[in-house]
Amino acid sequence: SELGQTFALSDAQAMTPQFKVSKFTEVKLSARIAMSGTPTKQSGDLFAKAVVVKTTSSDLTTLVIDQVFP
Repeated sequence: SELGQTFALSDAQAMTPQFKVSKFTEVKLSARIAMSGTPTKQSGDLFAKAVVVKTTSSDLTTLVIDQVFP
């Protein structure tokens, strides 16, 4: 798959009904590439520094994956 993806967050991505995006004023966005393929962070995984964004914003937010977990 290609890196450099654009997507929109909405209530459709909520893992459970109590964690819908619309229930929060801010959310923390982060990104990680799991080198091992596991869902938990591992040494060597690549990640982007997390950023907090307002859920009412329609501005684009860029996450740059330029860090490595030790």
